[in-house]
Amino acid sequence: MTGFRNRVVTQTGTVNPDYTPATRLVLGDAFAGGAEGRWLITFEGVTKRYPDGTVAVDDLDLEVPDGKTMVLVGPSGCGKTTTLRMINRLVEASEGRILLNGDDIRAQNPAKLRRGIGYVIQQTGLFPHRTIEDNIATVPVLNGWRRAKARARARELLTTVGLDPALAKRYPHQLSGGQQQRVGVARALAADPPVLLMDEPFSAVDPVVRGQLQEQLIALHHPHGTLAQLATPERLLAAPADDYVAGFVGFDRGIRRLSFFRTDGLSLSAGPVLPETATVAAAVKTGEPWILVVASESDPTPSGWLPSDRLAGLDGAALLKDVAADPFGHTFTVGDDSLRAALDAAVLSPAGLAIGVDADGRVAGLATFDQLRSAVQAAQAAQDALDAQENQDALAAQPGSGPGAAP
Repeated sequence: MTGFRNRVVTQTGTVNPDYTPATRLVLGDAFAGGAEGRWLITFEGVTKRYPDGTVAVDDLDLEVPDGKTMVLVGPSGCGKTTTLRMINRLVEASEGRILLNGDDIRAQNPAKLRRGIGYVIQQTGLFPHRTIEDNIATVPVLNGWRRAKARARARELLTTVGLDPALAKRYPHQLSGGQQQRVGVARALAADPPVLLMDEPFSAVDPVVRGQLQEQLIALHHPHGTLAQLATPERLLAAPADDYVAGFVGFDRGIRRLSFFRTDGLSLSAGPVLPETATVAAAVKTGEPWILVVASESDPTPSGWLPSDRLAGLDGAALLKDVAADPFGHTFTVGDDSLRAALDAAVLSPAGLAIGVDADGRVAGLATFDQLRSAVQAAQAAQDALDAQENQDALAAQPGSGPGAAP
């Protein structure tokens, strides 16, 4: 669910500790950032219970700020689609309230409410008898736009979603499945709605897999959606609330967490780095198992790695540029790229060394696995200390926790 006029996201919400382990719901923010804007969507104790007693969503408390992007992630049957469909009243909540900009959606006309909310579904839902531009222009026309203006908006959005405007006069059956999905996104954006709901819009499954998923849904006798954890991606990876969340985000979460740590504090080694005009004798003299060859001393852009055993027996006066070098893999930009990018550069390097470069692609230094490990440990310790301080500050800010508070 998206208020897409801004792109910064904060985390907020509540966690219900009572859950069915197989079908818990994990919520994560698409971007990290500070709080800003008013609450656009608010769930207050929302439950959806069907006549047969099935509980699809249980006592959900959630706040989505204006201009933020919220992602619902969870296994099939945990209540993601139901949660989305309750916002535009395609499904009515059994208990609790849903507020849009502070107003209870139950007090609004359902048709008018839906015209102000973009909605993208898995199967696109395009009208087969309408052209692509008229499909996209559907809501603007319903809202009173002139047809010419609505079609112009449609052609503009075709470009926005990466499609050729020449497709405007075609019909859905003349497009591929991926193109149809993009048209569905464009249609949802056509009237510039403050809220965009997207229900797995890019899931491309073949009939066999689709049948298997349907059977799995039927097998879920007691679907039960409960909020397991709400946090930024970095916190979901660093501190999952329990084993369920840890398993859901994956066993490699430690590696993926490195994407959130910059390489500013990474120590770099100066060598072994030699220009192409250096001699084989100079390279052998370093005593290093690998030599990084760069274009020149004034232009130290990497050319490749030379193993010392390849230099054995060669004429000492020969130049390094005349010796076949191994590809250097890829580099990382010091200060801009993450520690994960630096680690990946080291793993892919034949020398096991990550090449750090400046903004112009010139070699700034080399990083060993030991240096990377030290940088990772320091970054994690600094982040953990910051999180601990924020938790202390939050506790101190709670009513009754200041000096003189009753024990």
